[in-house]
Amino acid sequence: MGNHTKFEQDRNGTVGGGGDQYSAQWAWTKPSNNGRNTLRQTSMTPPSGKAYSYNYRSAAGLLDSDASRVTQIKDGETSLVTCTSASTTHGPS
Repeated sequence: MGNHTKFEQDRNGTVGGGGDQYSAQWAWTKPSNNGRNTLRQTSMTPPSGKAYSYNYRSAAGLLDSDASRVTQIKDGETSLVTCTSASTTHGPS
């Protein structure tokens, strides 16, 4: 069993039968530079269909990429969340 890549639900009937259904999707990748057996979530597409990307950085004192810790969540080129340390989170920038 691996990580979920897609979830589908119809609240009133059978999935794929039309009606009140929705799905969400996730993408994962194995980092090639940290030497660990880990997977990183690279994107998520909620029922709205808009894709959000997850970034991992190791620069300017951040070790997020090395720790597989999300540094930033983006909607296209727009930053929705930027984490500057383990305990500080900032909204859109």
